[in-house]
Order: sequence, then C-alpha cells, then structure tokens
Amino acid sequence: MDLLKNAWIVKEVLTEDAQARDCDMRLYCLVLEKDLGDELDLMSASELMSMFKNATLRPYESITRCRRKLQEQNESLRGKQYRERHNACENVKEQLRLF
Repeated sequence: MDLLKNAWIVKEVLTEDAQARDCDMRLYCLVLEKDLGDELDLMSASELMSMFKNATLRPYESITRCRRKLQEQNESLRGKQYRERHNACENVKEQLRLF
C-alpha cells in the first residue's frame, strides 16, 4: 500500500472527525468507508470478512502508523488523549524492560 495514499486519507479523516484522533478503530472504520464508498452499504458481513482475510483492504497497522506520524508533525490533528498517551510511554517502557 502506498504510504502517501494512506497519509492523505488519514489526514482527511483526522481533519473531518475529531473523535478519530483518539480512537484508532473509529479512524480505521472511517478510512474503510471512504475507500469502499456506497459499495460498503451493499456488502454483506461475509463479503467484508473475505476482504479482510484476503488482505484487499488497507492494513490497520499502516493506518495507525500514519496517524501517529501525522499527529507528531501536526498539533491540530492531535486528539484530547495525545498527551496522556505520551505521558504513559515511560511507564510502558519500564513494563517492557521488566517483561
């Protein structure tokens, strides 16, 4: 998947939907809605699951990676929980070190 294509659509979603700035699942769902458009409304759950299994959808990890990079570079795209996540980082590092 093209990183610039991901960045473009992720930035668009983050700009339009403030809740997506703090919720990766919401962000991913809105990206898929943009990708699939009206086709999503006509699709069964089974068809959507097949697309997941066949890896024909944008990878979740790529979308969240783009979100993190965009928010690092652009404060206006950061959500309310951005600072909290970064403050918790040291605690997580310590837990991983002890793991």
